Amino acid sequence: MTRFLISHFIKTDTHVREQYGILSGAVGIALNILLFFMKLVIGLISGSLSIIADSLNNFSDFTSSIITIAGFKIAAKPADDKHPFGHARVEYISGLIISLFIVAIGFQIIFSSIQEIISGGTIIITTSTYIILLLSITIKFWLYKFNSHLGAVIASTTILATAQDSLNDVYVSLGILLSIAISEYTGFNLDAYIGFAVAAFIIYSGAMLIKETIDPLLGAAPDESLVATIRENILSYDGVLGVHDLLIHSYGPDRIYVSAHVEVDSRVDITTSHDLVDGIENYFIDTLGIEMVIHLDPIQAAN
Repeated sequence: MTRFLISHFIKTDTHVREQYGILSGAVGIALNILLFFMKLVIGLISGSLSIIADSLNNFSDFTSSIITIAGFKIAAKPADDKHPFGHARVEYISGLIISLFIVAIGFQIIFSSIQEIISGGTIIITTSTYIILLLSITIKFWLYKFNSHLGAVIASTTILATAQDSLNDVYVSLGILLSIAISEYTGFNLDAYIGFAVAAFIIYSGAMLIKETIDPLLGAAPDESLVATIRENILSYDGVLGVHDLLIHSYGPDRIYVSAHVEVDSRVDITTSHDLVDGIENYFIDTLGIEMVIHLDPIQAAN
């Protein structure tokens, strides 16, 4: 199914990242609104607070999918006078919003679980309850695999955060299913207790995702392998004697800007050295998609 959707909706070689983001969001909207209505109905019928809370979780996922599409649409906008480095960091912001939704839903389920533990509510279990929960687990696990694949293809923290949220939902529904089965056969209502435990896990996962999306917004240090790759590529050119003051800035996925001081022999004609660094800059933008600005630094080379 994943390959079918990609082959039919990723149509061109341009704006590929935007197309993947829209595809992820559109599929999320369709499936999460379906799950929201099914769980809300069965939750109201059964009186299960955890199922009702889970339906609200799916509604939150529906909202997050809309944010995903909006984020990718804005991120794809070209640079302008007010944003000379483009809008790609919007993708990080949309990922942060999704992560905050995850944490908020976790706290909501915890508060609801505590209220149910205190009140000692009862639930009415039917065959439909089991069918809806099993269907939810199946759909959410597929969404996890689907978004994990899309997120890995374009290295998107937003889509990977969505994938993690789908996996969290699988655990939620499994926990609810287990609590309902035990409650039915033992007469002891575990609904609220299982909901509390699962919510704690959701909050932890959401907090980790918040950290992952905030780091690039705050200007986290570049990956060491990227630094090494850039340095090695520059030093591989004949005529380059050294490189220093290498600075790497990320303005979003696939928006990397680099500045560096490249040392050349001061005895070599300046035009030749200038052509050398021009060639290096062109290589990085054409081959690696990295914008590079090189400062020519003539030095007296050892004989």
